Amino acid sequence: LWAHQLDALRDDLDRFVASGRPVIGICNGFQALTRLGLLPGALAPNASGRFVCRWVWLQRPENARSPLLAGIDWIALPVAHGEGRFVAGPGGVAELSRRGLIGLTYCGADGSALGGADDPNGSDGAIAALTNDAGNVLGLMPHPERCVGPGQAPAGRDDGAGLAIFRNAVALARG
Repeated sequence: LWAHQLDALRDDLDRFVASGRPVIGICNGFQALTRLGLLPGALAPNASGRFVCRWVWLQRPENARSPLLAGIDWIALPVAHGEGRFVAGPGGVAELSRRGLIGLTYCGADGSALGGADDPNGSDGAIAALTNDAGNVLGLMPHPERCVGPGQAPAGRDDGAGLAIFRNAVALARG
């Protein structure tokens, strides 16, 4: 529904994105960005058919080139969604990877590939975040806004780790 409402502002939104200013869509915002066509693919119900609410580990692929993810190689953030399974669509994960559009992927606590209980939703390629070709649009299912201050992260995870994404957005907006 939100994507349909945003579509009424499409010309302004396209100009904003083309200007290089940052756009971040978190959770349902990521869904809106894919439905508007600002990011490729789509979000579908979790493979388990269940709502997932827990902390996950994420890593940034080496060729991810978004300035919104600068300085982030490995991070823990919470997820809370029932429709967070990314479906790559035409060209698949290989094309997204070749273009450097995969911003973050789900991983194990040691940075290893996903397995069993580590996978929160069954996303193609374990994709948790995508960017556009310019890198100024970021869609992600995890919630960085839920890890911006002291005491928000469980033991073994960095307090305030999500704040880096917002600091990067401010830096990008300032030019």
